Amino acid sequence: MRRPHTLLAALLLAAGTAAAQDYGQAATLKIWDNTTAPHSNGIATPEREPEPNRIADVSQAVLYIFPADPAKATGQAVVICPGGGYVKLCIDYEGYDMAKWFAANGITAAVLKYRMPNGHPEVPLEDVEQALRIMMGLEAGATGFTASKVGIVGSSAGGHLAASASTLAETKPAFSILFYPVITAEKGKGHQGSFNALKEHGVKASMHIYPTGGHGWGIRDRFKYKEQWQQATLDWLKELNDDRNTASVLLRQPGLPGCVDVGIRPATSRKSAGRELAEAAVQAAVQEFGQQVRSRRESDWPAGQ
Repeated sequence: MRRPHTLLAALLLAAGTAAAQDYGQAATLKIWDNTTAPHSNGIATPEREPEPNRIADVSQAVLYIFPADPAKATGQAVVICPGGGYVKLCIDYEGYDMAKWFAANGITAAVLKYRMPNGHPEVPLEDVEQALRIMMGLEAGATGFTASKVGIVGSSAGGHLAASASTLAETKPAFSILFYPVITAEKGKGHQGSFNALKEHGVKASMHIYPTGGHGWGIRDRFKYKEQWQQATLDWLKELNDDRNTASVLLRQPGLPGCVDVGIRPATSRKSAGRELAEAAVQAAVQEFGQQVRSRRESDWPAGQ
């Protein structure tokens, strides 16, 4: 089983049925829908785009692939999970805009339009796991775009999904980059607790705290520390690709309780008892939030998500 390296970071025009999307991707891969996937989310109404780049009622999983700049290619790839509170997808600033940045820096990026859970939490998880398998070349469909080191990127609720894939899926990503992931809403059990658990159990981790930020900035220019998080991410990925000593990054932006990011990368592929305990703590938080999110309404989530 693959053991993940993890980086957790604080790091069309009208309503109606959404048409086939063109975001500048080189390839579009339809993974499956409610009739062909292992499980259905029960959504039978047409997919909608109630406002530009906000996709709701998703019942078909699709990958939009942006290949790495050949001159800068690192051999890495990422599957990107946009946020949106598990009721819609913010497909632009947490999806294809971010994918273009990764691709321009030598990392193939595949934006996943995942199906909404709609009371079926297993549905988005099986979508993201299948996307990972496709980008790893374990399933057909992405010939010419696969990579030996495939990570996952997620923002907000997409960060929760990425964390779920990193700890609960059978096929795990090689590394994870989680932007302001919503893991739990319970006080005292947010990412600060996850970070402390990593430290207590001997998993090396570091923290970078930004003075301001808030939630839901994605790759938007309005985030004052955009250049800093981008450089930190590229530096971390380079170190990860070099496969040297344990490296970790934690980026945090204040402004919304619980939006802290934790980064871990084990020194070896063998799981230590300490890391096993730390991973169990993260799994518990992920599963807890998965239960909470099923009862949440769209209005419960931050503006812009």
